[in-house]
Amino acid sequence: RQGNILAFAGRTIGKDKVKYINSKESEIFSKRRVLYGLNNFNKLNGKKPKYVFIVEGYTDVLMMNKYGLYNVVATMGTSLTLEHASEVKKISNKVILCYDSDTAGIDSSFKNIEPLYQFGIEIFSLRLDSGLDPCSYLERHVREKFIDLAKKSSSIIDEYMDYLKDKLIEKEISINEALDSFVSKIRYVQDYIQRDKFINKFAASFSISKVKIESIINKEFIRADSPKQSI
Repeated sequence: RQGNILAFAGRTIGKDKVKYINSKESEIFSKRRVLYGLNNFNKLNGKKPKYVFIVEGYTDVLMMNKYGLYNVVATMGTSLTLEHASEVKKISNKVILCYDSDTAGIDSSFKNIEPLYQFGIEIFSLRLDSGLDPCSYLERHVREKFIDLAKKSSSIIDEYMDYLKDKLIEKEISINEALDSFVSKIRYVQDYIQRDKFINKFAASFSISKVKIESIINKEFIRADSPKQSI
């Protein structure tokens, strides 16, 4: 956060089997606590950003910084944690996840829903054209086009519902599995109005009773609040 060096990271440019070389974790460097690029927020001259971009890699942060976009962090190859979400919450209540559009990138963005919602952060998703990452996109297009796309980014839950529907159509999951997956994300949404909106959309899209969805969510809340039994 203060701009001090905690560790080093490098990328091989040859045909080495190991693509990335990173410092080992230590008492001062823990990937689950550190967000790469966080120190650059001081370049916003004290202005609180409307949203924070979360990207996958170092080069995405570096390229966005090069184009004057300093409200961006990367999780350095690890899933987003509660510690990360806590840091983001100090900066903004809105996040735009801008991950690769391949299967790995999509899966990673969906995994990161839960810790962010637990801190009451509103989540949007930005998928760039032709599967490009932010670094590659900014090399090919102007900064303003990237910002325009960011402003039009969609709710991550809307994208997740479309993802579950595709899985259901392809018979990769059952309707009960789709419902359980939806509830596992939606139960963390703290804004009741927003949660109700998501539930209504899921109920209409999957032809499931809203009462049924709410009853399952309520059971999840009871389960989470119940004291753990000691063995």
